[in-house]
Amino acid sequence: TRFVAASSLAARALAVAPPESSGSAPCRSPTAAPLGKRSVTITTDRLEEFVRAELGFFADRKDRPSKPLRLREILSVSSQPDNVRQLLHDELPVRFARRVKLIERIPGWEAIPELAALHAMHSTSFRELRLTDPSADAEEYRRVITTIQQRHKRVGSIFAEALHKLNVAMTGFGEVGLASVSSCSIDFGKFDSSAAALLDWTMLERWCEMFLGSRVSTEIQMSHYLACAAAGTTGSSAAHVGILDRQCDAFAICEQAVAQVESLHPCVIHTENLCGDKRICLPPRYLFLILMELLHNSAKATSQVAGASRQDLEARPIRVAVCANDKQIVIRVSDRAGGMTQLETD
Repeated sequence: TRFVAASSLAARALAVAPPESSGSAPCRSPTAAPLGKRSVTITTDRLEEFVRAELGFFADRKDRPSKPLRLREILSVSSQPDNVRQLLHDELPVRFARRVKLIERIPGWEAIPELAALHAMHSTSFRELRLTDPSADAEEYRRVITTIQQRHKRVGSIFAEALHKLNVAMTGFGEVGLASVSSCSIDFGKFDSSAAALLDWTMLERWCEMFLGSRVSTEIQMSHYLACAAAGTTGSSAAHVGILDRQCDAFAICEQAVAQVESLHPCVIHTENLCGDKRICLPPRYLFLILMELLHNSAKATSQVAGASRQDLEARPIRVAVCANDKQIVIRVSDRAGGMTQLETD
């Protein structure tokens, strides 16, 4: 197997510890100044050790804080695909590495197949990124990102199932009952009551926020890079840059989402534009998906309370209001479905 390693950590280790020649694979490190363009032979096992070491190193990097990437940061590098690619290569390995470490913070995570699958998925994606040089072959890097994006499409459903099983594991030794516990594919030789006792709901909620918040950032970055790469060089004054629309009409997106939800659910939705023809730089697709989720929840809750009667639905309209000033646009979605009880929020 041939590897092209963009791993400065591996290169430094190789510089002081020449590997054995048996069962080895050529590994070239273009980022290591002492090695230049020379090929160095290492074993596959040794390479995997370096990748695992880098994963821990990247997870602990202090120069890349775990905060959402702002749209203005993405836009600032979007005039050239090379810049977008470099930002992606700087950000993705760090976020994937931290997600791997987040999973490892769950006691007995190996016993839950979905957490083990997420761990393997992110470890694989981290490895592929670190063994690809974005400056050497742009088309190969684009192929790698496409592969990773396709792989990560399953993260949402796998994560939801993992949370369900964590919930069962945390409550199964009491309220849920052993019958429910035994129906889940959890290796209770590894995940038992002592492991469950180390978790609490506050910790789990914070853990979910960190994991999913990181995922949103990486999904937006990958989609933006692939859109920029497909379009080629974009002028800094272009109306559309990658997935971003510099002149996004938020109210028009609201009306599109409203029409879609009204075609799917019995509901009455009133829209109100309080900002006139205000435009903002946004990814329209993601705004649409967020609104669809909010309106879907409101419509479902309203129909459960009001039933399918048109008169009852008109008495409980869902309202969408868009307002703005010179710095921000705010979209408010409200309904009269009664909200959630304290028990449901707990």
